Amino acid sequence: ACVVGRLYTFGSVELSADGATLAATGSRYASQICRGYQWATLLRGASGSRDIAGRARISANGRWMLLDTTSSAFSQTTFAIVDLATGARRDFQTTGQGGLAALTGRAIADDGTAVVSDYIKSSLARPGGVMQSIPYGYELAISADANRLLYLTDAVHLVDLASGRDESWDAAFGAAMDDSGGRVA
Repeated sequence: ACVVGRLYTFGSVELSADGATLAATGSRYASQICRGYQWATLLRGASGSRDIAGRARISANGRWMLLDTTSSAFSQTTFAIVDLATGARRDFQTTGQGGLAALTGRAIADDGTAVVSDYIKSSLARPGGVMQSIPYGYELAISADANRLLYLTDAVHLVDLASGRDESWDAAFGAAMDDSGGRVA
């Protein structure tokens, strides 16, 4: 086994909308023959707490998890969509290396649809195994109902995924949206 010890640093904490599910992501040391560190997540919910290998994000309803399972900065990007209610898991891989980009907003919707970026391209991934390229920027967030997508270029954009309508505003730096996708700041 490559893992040596418990989490030593936290990178981020994400909560479900009701606060009942928590995903605290950090890293832990690994033995020298593997690599210097490894992403890990402490997942805490109604069924208890557990450590998960990888960097996890959770949906607003706390049912779905997007798990970056990429093994190193030099390996192909891999990730999984996990139904936390049933344990069902769908694994994906992309053409990029080094893992998923760290998104600033919600990365997985309440139906398990995830927005991912591997530093080369962005995609929507669905629990049924479908991965669709999307022509949007790399700072991404998806609404809880999977109907709206926030992304950044030299402006802030909010896209209605059904109609393709893209609203934009000038921005000096980052943006965020609430889980409903109705408010952008």
